[in-house]
Amino acid sequence: MTIDQLIISYGRYHQDPRNVMTHFIGVPLVVLSLMIALGWVRMGLPIRGGYKPSYDLSLAMVFTALVTVWYVKVDVKLALVQLPFTVALLFLGDHIATLSWGLSLTAFMGVFVLGWFFQLLGHYLEGNRPALRDNFFQIFNAPLFLAAELLFALGFYQGLRDRIKTPAAQKL
Repeated sequence: MTIDQLIISYGRYHQDPRNVMTHFIGVPLVVLSLMIALGWVRMGLPIRGGYKPSYDLSLAMVFTALVTVWYVKVDVKLALVQLPFTVALLFLGDHIATLSWGLSLTAFMGVFVLGWFFQLLGHYLEGNRPALRDNFFQIFNAPLFLAAELLFALGFYQGLRDRIKTPAAQKL
């Protein structure tokens, strides 16, 4: 999938600026909740043949690495714009996951519910269903879509914006 196809596909469900704005809150919260949940799965990796794990790797780290590789394949610039936000959410989520079970579960539930509240509020305001109802994997497009929207608002990446906003592009 090209970046044009990805942004057009996801953007069809996010035409109302109020919906896009709620996603700037909801998407990071949902990603943070995912990082917390994936952070609960931890693997100690021995380094230099030792028996005691000397490096703690979480499933959140593995997931972030894999998604980042995919983002880079789709569009390097957008991947680099969104990467600091994803890494910050990874470190925060990974830290929360190592707190006591009660605290991390409470944080997960609160962040998850609040994130989806903002997501669904935006779609209510727009009068359009979430993209993931038609294709669950659209959920992975949200961070790149927001990175593109941020760049568009700052006056960057106008070539992409012009390509995806044309009537012909909307029919793809």
